[in-house]
Amino acid sequence: MNQSIINFIRFRHLTHSYPNPLFLRLEWILLFVIILVIPIEPRPQPLLVDLMNVWGIILFGLIGYIIPTQRIIKWLYTFFEFILVFILTTFGLVPLYEFLLIIIVVRNCFLFESKERFYTSILVIIYFIIYHIFKVFNNVLFYLKTPTKLEHIFGPILIFGLVTFFLQMLIEAVIKEYNTSNELALLGLRGLMYN
Repeated sequence: MNQSIINFIRFRHLTHSYPNPLFLRLEWILLFVIILVIPIEPRPQPLLVDLMNVWGIILFGLIGYIIPTQRIIKWLYTFFEFILVFILTTFGLVPLYEFLLIIIVVRNCFLFESKERFYTSILVIIYFIIYHIFKVFNNVLFYLKTPTKLEHIFGPILIFGLVTFFLQMLIEAVIKEYNTSNELALLGLRGLMYN
């Protein structure tokens, strides 16, 4: 294979990018919870749809092991994540879709720099708002449920926005601490080499 192609997209295990394995474990725990909830959803779906959801979630988890290093590929990677979530939520009506969006936020904190992290988090929140409002009106129009109060519409949006904001701040703090530790370790190693 051409070396330039290998340099263009470099694949590596996600644990190499996570300074704290806790985030990797959190990701797989969230995905596992979604898979467990699928069979006990109160609104039964065809078996084919449930299987599509399970395999879609597994695919979503597996692409976490592919870490692009080029900027344009990072955005294409993020776009593919959104497409996969769109398919699972729109056609599969997968439960706990918020977990998938949280995983996108976590992954992108390790993919992008601070400004691009902010942009992707905004995209995640926008997606949540659109899909949440769609679900509310879908329940009213097609399932003849009582119209939802405004606080039931905007409450989850506010909570999800705050969770996204604080989660990004937490991960950025972990990344800064990790980078600082690496720099200090490198300086110490250089000091030992010159002594």
